[in-house]
Amino acid sequence: MLARLDKVLDRIHRRRMKNNDPTIVISWYEEIEARAIEFRRYVPPSGQNDKTWSPYLASIIVEASSIVDSVFRRLFNPKQRVHGKKKRRTALTINDFCALYKSKYDLEKRRPILLTSPPQYRAPFNNWTEHQVPEWWAVHTKLKHDRIKHMRMATWGSAINALAAALIAVAFLPKSTAAMMNRDWLDFDADPQQIEKMSHGGWKEGRGVSVHTKLFALILSGTDLPEEICDLQPHRYGRSPRLVNALARR
Repeated sequence: MLARLDKVLDRIHRRRMKNNDPTIVISWYEEIEARAIEFRRYVPPSGQNDKTWSPYLASIIVEASSIVDSVFRRLFNPKQRVHGKKKRRTALTINDFCALYKSKYDLEKRRPILLTSPPQYRAPFNNWTEHQVPEWWAVHTKLKHDRIKHMRMATWGSAINALAAALIAVAFLPKSTAAMMNRDWLDFDADPQQIEKMSHGGWKEGRGVSVHTKLFALILSGTDLPEEICDLQPHRYGRSPRLVNALARR
């Protein structure tokens, strides 16, 4: 029954994606994130709490992963070849996404900052290869096929990482830049037209652009992040105080 409901919800969300309206996708993400924030009221996302599991978290993992899947399919150009072969958008797999986007968007280097105390990096695409899927994706797949059997895999850590991955994916959705500005997600230190140009280039050039939601801060451009978050100097990623305030450091 739950698996059937997931399929219905997935079809609804895929129809949303066909409209190619980033605002709808952002609203979808915010809806899921709000549920995670509600869970955070009772279980802080730190230490051993990453292993806490709950049926409540299963839907968060499945839906956040669905955003990743839907956005990555939307990014696909039908003229592209995957491993030298033509492929339909509907036939793409998580391994294909790795080949198509991991290097193109530096996904392994993208580390959303979870706004908890103390702040912490999340690296949802770390160690992702064409032969090894991210842990949260493997959990999502098992939950979609048999939620009751695999319920204990629905952990707080997997839910946070799936949301972090969804946030990264949304940032690369075509035409999402203006929508993120309108929703006050973007903090930037440049002309809006320059920001649009940077987004089309995969956020690989320029500096001073970060995404801010209620749960995360995501630095999109600038120098690489230091290995330890305690070494992160917010002023190197723009002049706005927003990132400084998010990290609660001056």
